[in-house]
Amino acid sequence: MSKFDKHLQADSRNAFLNSLAKIEKNTLLAIMGRMATFMWQEITWDMAWNFKEKLGLRNMNWAYS
Repeated sequence: MSKFDKHLQADSRNAFLNSLAKIEKNTLLAIMGRMATFMWQEITWDMAWNFKEKLGLRNMNWAYS
C-alpha cells in the first residue's frame, strides 16, 4: 500500500479532504507519466514523491505587452 492509499483512507471521513487527496494523487500520476516519458523507465510512487528536480519554469519573470 502506497503513501497515497493510506492518505486516502485517513481522509475518507471528510468528503472535501477526500476529493483533495484524489486531486493530489491524479496530479502526481500525471507528473509520473511525464517523468516516465522523459526518463524512459518505470516510475514508482515513492520515486515520484521523493524526486528532487524542479519541474517548473526557471525564470518566472514574464513580459506582458
